[in-house]
Amino acid sequence: MTAELNIQGIYVPALLVLGILAGLLGMALQRLLMMLGIYRWVWHRSLFDLAFMLIIGVMLVNTLFHGGFSFIFKPFF
Repeated sequence: MTAELNIQGIYVPALLVLGILAGLLGMALQRLLMMLGIYRWVWHRSLFDLAFMLIIGVMLVNTLFHGGFSFIFKPFF
């Protein structure tokens, strides 16, 4: 993956943009999980949040660069 975005003449790595997007989605999801009370069942909240953000990031990368959620179905076909 060597994609770069040109933002007014400045080249920005696409992975940086996806990381920021994953962070924002993760923060929104943290608020939702906090309101629902899911964190009561989580042993280590920081590790849970980090893992969840990584999962969101991997899903974004696979969606944008590898054609959707085909990574889920590849082992079955």
